[in-house]
Amino acid sequence: SVLDLATAVRNCVNHLGVTPGDALRMASTWPAQFMGFDDRGEITPGRRADLVVLTPNFEVRAVVRAGAPVHDPDGLIRQ
Repeated sequence: SVLDLATAVRNCVNHLGVTPGDALRMASTWPAQFMGFDDRGEITPGRRADLVVLTPNFEVRAVVRAGAPVHDPDGLIRQ
């Protein structure tokens, strides 16, 4: 498949009526829990900072891995 996760989230919201919060949890929290990753899947103190910054239309704007920006063409992330 060529479906990326941001598009999958957008499709859940736009075509299935899933709330944005539920769609984002389906793409982050629930997979982390299923895989046994206790250190990620939520934005909470003590968790690993793996984040994707999305537009309101669920397009990727920036990516942070372990607290460090790895993709930030617009300079959105400040350290």
